[in-house]
Amino acid sequence: MKYFSGGVRRFRGAFSVVFSANDRVWITAASALGRVRRAFQLLTFVGCVFLPAIASAQVQFFPVHSGTEDLWGVISGPGGLVTVGANGSILQSLDGKSWNRQNSGTTEWLLSVTYGKDHYIAVGDHGTILSSIDGSAWSRIAGGLTNQRLNRVAFQKGTFVAVGEAETILTSADGQTWKIANQGGTHWLRGLAFSTYGQWIAGGEGGVIYLSPDGLSWKKNSFVAPTAIEAFQELSEFFYTPPSAGDAAGYYSVGYAGAYGKSGVLSVSFILHAESIATEYGRIDQVIDESLAPIDSDLRVIDHGFSVFGDHGVSIQGAIPSERHVYSLPTSSNIYDSVFAGGSTFLVGSQGTILRTTPPDEPIFSNISTRGYVGTGEQVLIAGTIVTGNKPMRILVRALGQTLRDYGVNNVLSDPVIEARNGPNELLATSGPWAESAGADDVVEALTELGAKPLDPAKKDAALVLTVSPGAYTFIVKSRSDKKGIALVDIFDLTPPGDDHSTHLSNVSTRGFVGPGEQVLIAGVIVSGGSPHSVKQTMLRGLGPRLAPYGIAQPLADPNLVLHYGNGGEEAKNDNWKSQSGFWSGVETATIMNSHHLSSLEGYEKDSAIVRALMPGAHTIVISSANGGTGTALVEAYELNIIY
Repeated sequence: MKYFSGGVRRFRGAFSVVFSANDRVWITAASALGRVRRAFQLLTFVGCVFLPAIASAQVQFFPVHSGTEDLWGVISGPGGLVTVGANGSILQSLDGKSWNRQNSGTTEWLLSVTYGKDHYIAVGDHGTILSSIDGSAWSRIAGGLTNQRLNRVAFQKGTFVAVGEAETILTSADGQTWKIANQGGTHWLRGLAFSTYGQWIAGGEGGVIYLSPDGLSWKKNSFVAPTAIEAFQELSEFFYTPPSAGDAAGYYSVGYAGAYGKSGVLSVSFILHAESIATEYGRIDQVIDESLAPIDSDLRVIDHGFSVFGDHGVSIQGAIPSERHVYSLPTSSNIYDSVFAGGSTFLVGSQGTILRTTPPDEPIFSNISTRGYVGTGEQVLIAGTIVTGNKPMRILVRALGQTLRDYGVNNVLSDPVIEARNGPNELLATSGPWAESAGADDVVEALTELGAKPLDPAKKDAALVLTVSPGAYTFIVKSRSDKKGIALVDIFDLTPPGDDHSTHLSNVSTRGFVGPGEQVLIAGVIVSGGSPHSVKQTMLRGLGPRLAPYGIAQPLADPNLVLHYGNGGEEAKNDNWKSQSGFWSGVETATIMNSHHLSSLEGYEKDSAIVRALMPGAHTIVISSANGGTGTALVEAYELNIIY
């Protein structure tokens, strides 16, 4: 049994529920629907289809934007949230709070937007199709396939589908070259949904419905819905016979929202052919559920939790009739589209209305560390961090040498020194053996606060406690007497748990020498705090060639980046940043770097990068040479503010 929402919602194991709005960022239902939406009960049987049962408590939305032009579509991608609307209007936001108008190059009304194949795709009046890599710069796709208004566009499993007036259906494999799959009818189409095993469903005026096994070929179904269809949302999928048995018979349920306040659920049967991995067109068996008595508003949106939204700020919340209630949103605007991103549901509508649910509290970097080889000259170990926020915070900085022998490390640096600098130049403090410094009591107190193991004064590690304001800081670890060896530098956030963490460590980096054996560069981060099950969107980079323009004489020629879980298991890896094997493509990785104003890696393809949602806990980042070389490398971990 699988459950789907927006992208996919799945039951894993007996009682664990995780889902994704985009097949890339996965969130547990306890987080997204417990704190932000509602808590799932496990299963409720409705007719012949399983639906997620949702508590009837009202979900609270609050406004984040208003204007004059209607907003008809919204989507999230690596360039953040993008919403489109009347007169060619396009708004973009990285954080869901600040929205910036982008130049679409057209005054045509834009009715829908989606993301796939490294591009945002928007559609609208007179067959308009626009494309953008980053959500900021847009270009019109030449075509002239149709002059009909395109009302909805979606992307799933490698295929774009757009539907519109006169029963027009367009398809594309890349979003750039489109083909006509259907046209010439008398009704408009607006509802569009996809099932994981390949079925597409489109619906519209007069209850007309089209089905497709692949998004390419479409057939009008003999079944007519009881209302004009404004929106579809797949809810579940079930097999009578499992796919492993060969051809599999099954059905999926799809929620609909439409005119005159009507909403409900359809059951669609299909056959999955194992040999061709294709499905039949399918048939609609019945309406298995209809909403409470029709209300005097057209319903236009079904979100991932089967809440329905429509004209005049109306909202119907609850998955089954006995638990459905009608609420009023904090707006009288019509609601035209929704997206779930960054732990929040966003609604867009008339008069520039954008609403969102309360976002979850995000985790922070509570500890950062790097172990590396310390030499002389450019082979010293240099750690850096950016403190983000609006007030000072206390941190503990340590440089461990002889203590590392307790953990099996040989060839350690016996006499580490820390130089703390505000930016690259201003010297804030220095520390040699911590027990001999004036701040020895502060170090002992800080370690006690953290519950950390005390430092042995005889091992002459360096440590100091600082109060720092928001800004950039550098910590240089070297020898007091030009010795060489392995050392570890770490930085701890001393803000007590439960206190305000609006000021925190946001970006961290360490520059060090990479060689064979123990001389790899090992960085660690601890992610903590935030709402239950929340994650920290992070970009990790391992740079070598990119350091050459900054005067590094011997940069590591081909850095290899590997991310490990705290238990040592491999979480992700990358050699050359443009050759991504994970969730994000090289183009998307470049888009995220650009949107966060990180140094561009164009022309430095041997450098490495990983975009990852880090779960709370410890994570280790290892930088080594992909070709056995040696040199100076930089490991970075950046907090991403992008909503995706």
